[in-house]
Amino acid sequence: MSETASRTARQFGTREAFIILIGFYLIQLIIVWLSLISRNFVLAVLHDVQRAALHLPLANTQQIAAAVGRPSGQFTAVVALASYVISGAWAYRYARRRAFDRFYEKSDIGIGLSRPQKTSYVVAIVIAVSIILLTVLTLYAAPLTKSMNIYSTTPPGWPGIVLLIMSVTLIPIEEEFVFRGCGFAGLARSGHPIRAAAIVTILFVAGHVLQKIHYPLGLVLVALLAVAAIWLRIQYQSIWPSVFLHSMCNFGTLIIVILLSMLSSSVIAEPTCKDLLGQLSGKTSINAISILKKRILSIDKHIAADPIEREWVLLSVALACRTQRPGQPLLPLINVAIHDVRLTGHGRPPHGTD
Repeated sequence: MSETASRTARQFGTREAFIILIGFYLIQLIIVWLSLISRNFVLAVLHDVQRAALHLPLANTQQIAAAVGRPSGQFTAVVALASYVISGAWAYRYARRRAFDRFYEKSDIGIGLSRPQKTSYVVAIVIAVSIILLTVLTLYAAPLTKSMNIYSTTPPGWPGIVLLIMSVTLIPIEEEFVFRGCGFAGLARSGHPIRAAAIVTILFVAGHVLQKIHYPLGLVLVALLAVAAIWLRIQYQSIWPSVFLHSMCNFGTLIIVILLSMLSSSVIAEPTCKDLLGQLSGKTSINAISILKKRILSIDKHIAADPIEREWVLLSVALACRTQRPGQPLLPLINVAIHDVRLTGHGRPPHGTD
């Protein structure tokens, strides 16, 4: 190791800590933002091309929003995985170039990759079980609604599996390395480990605000996790007990919330294109058409009362579903179809169906 490299590593302090803490989340936000912008642009252009081929006017904002829809489960999983892999790789490379000689150092200014005492994992288990039980009590006292529950919309199939595996493996490892590892080590170099612990805890909670914005009590649980994780880091001079704690808490919370979602059968999900096309083809027993008619009635009573106009809307939605992803909710498509009825004339069938 050269003298210059050693000096660079030893200079891993407050400035470098904030760079890695902020850069970690900033890279993720940039990747997600660019991915969403690119996706929406491509889908909007394809939608206008399809309308032009049918000799329809260019879509308005409402029609474009309905055509673009929400990101699919596959898109969400790929973007989430890419954002964490890229931001994690950057953080590791940045820390290795500037603090490689402190990776396995057992001190407050060490990164904390050293092997801890085996008893530290027992302590982590006790703390994790306590936080999970507190989570159960919190959810019992203040239940999640469907709009609050981000896990109730976990995509099925491999995208959901990818996101669940990430939450108990990749995410805990990266966040502990960045916050309790590099962030704490750099800030503690000033000689104030308590202040360093407080800063990384506050930043860690702040990084979860958007995720918990619809359920503020969730931030209290995140804060408890952060406090326990930094205590383990200081107590055992290693981030691995914190990683274990973080992983167990994420896994426990996932199981609890998913079970609660499954038990809340009183919430009737909005039908999707898959439900409608499945009913039309006789492959599903879900009465999507009945729900569809009720939605038309709630939006426009005049169209609902006219059998020709109502059938026009139903046919228009069915045709639109053939070009949409299976999980596309029907409500945005209903709004577009009703708008087209009002625009093109009552009782006029969709283009290409007469």
